[in-house]
Amino acid sequence: MKDIVLSEMVQDSESIARLEEESKNGEVYFKPIMRILSHKWFERLWVHQEITLANCATAVFHYHICPFSTIRGTIRVLLWGLKPSSDPAQEISNIPPDMRERMLRVTRPRAINWSFLELLQITRHCKCLLPHDRIFALLGLVTNEMRTRISLDYHLSITQLYTEVAWQIIDDRKYLEYLSDAGLVYPNLQRERLPSWVIDWRNPREAQAFMYDQYQATSGWPALVKFDRTSSTLSVLGFIIDIVEKCTDIFANIKLAPSSPEQSFNSGLDLWTKRFTNYPSGCDPQMAYIRTLCGDICGFSPHPQIRLTKEDLDQCDLIFALMRVKNANSREFVQEAVSSGDESLNLAKDIAERMLSLDMGSSEQAEDIKKKIKPLVQHILGLIHRRQFFISEYGYMGLGPFLLSQGDMICLIPGCNVPLVVRKHGESHVLMGACFVWGLMDGEAFNPIVRDARSGDLSMFTELRLS
Repeated sequence: MKDIVLSEMVQDSESIARLEEESKNGEVYFKPIMRILSHKWFERLWVHQEITLANCATAVFHYHICPFSTIRGTIRVLLWGLKPSSDPAQEISNIPPDMRERMLRVTRPRAINWSFLELLQITRHCKCLLPHDRIFALLGLVTNEMRTRISLDYHLSITQLYTEVAWQIIDDRKYLEYLSDAGLVYPNLQRERLPSWVIDWRNPREAQAFMYDQYQATSGWPALVKFDRTSSTLSVLGFIIDIVEKCTDIFANIKLAPSSPEQSFNSGLDLWTKRFTNYPSGCDPQMAYIRTLCGDICGFSPHPQIRLTKEDLDQCDLIFALMRVKNANSREFVQEAVSSGDESLNLAKDIAERMLSLDMGSSEQAEDIKKKIKPLVQHILGLIHRRQFFISEYGYMGLGPFLLSQGDMICLIPGCNVPLVVRKHGESHVLMGACFVWGLMDGEAFNPIVRDARSGDLSMFTELRLS
């Protein structure tokens, strides 16, 4: 591929033409870049392969041209926080997840070999005519070994193709990261008899993904797995750690009580305190609750994608305390938010604005907290949206799949970094999806000193036949 003709960009061609000049000066021309990436050409799934494999590409905007390498370099500045002279940080915080994925696709260095699973995940919002192309459009970017495992056959049914790809990814990597994105996660989606452990790539991810690489729930144990092609059953050996006792949809609670979002934010903790007094790991229940709603991930700068430090936790605790402060404008803020399009982003924006209107003084700490309110609230709402908060029989708090219900099993499966929720179904099991359980995310269940009598029996494996 040599030229990319973006014919609908005429009205922005002058400002885009300045992009190369501005980027040489270390500045970031934010709005033209967003205009470029908003072009429908970038929605196509096949674009990812075309851009990556192109030796040299030029973007043509009416009378102006721009090397695509300039566009790619400018996007990298936006994504990875190089210090431009005009700071676009405030605008970047509002970039929707699908646009961020588009930015990652465009900036992918050709030399980097992403795994097949990573390619499938990052192209999930792209458009294609045939569901088979979800797989076939990416084969030019995977390793030769993986390419030989997949039959480029459009006569295969979607069930056959997606199931075989699922197994090849699991067998190739020898770990079960794939399962963390699978399961009967959402209602009212036609799966066309796909097994519960197979991801339906036709449906975009609605819930924000857990930061899989940040956890070590099974302490790095290798997977013990086998696949029966006849029944499309994946058999894994794992441990049933706990059982879901009660659950609640905190995001729905906030929508149903727009006049008191601060109370709804704490509805999960209220559910836990009615049943328990002490947390299984011995930590402060309020801290466990904050870690659970955050996924124990810092949602604000300078480290938005790492585990919470003690300082981060203290600041989160202060922000949660602010959420409990009543404000006269809370009703109109939240009512307007829940009636608009993007639920989690708009709700985060308006709750943050309500909190920022509080009188916190003008100290350095107050200013620091103000900068972190919106990204933290947005991060939390992104995680709890389309998920259920739950408490377990042993007293753990967690975030699980939207279709979670009482009696579902919380399992640790060697080879998977996060706990999985599994439901008994006749002689087999149904994978509901991944979950976050504070106190089980870093291998605590495999430490006999920490574990004692607070979790399930780890003296023997249980075979889980996922159908």
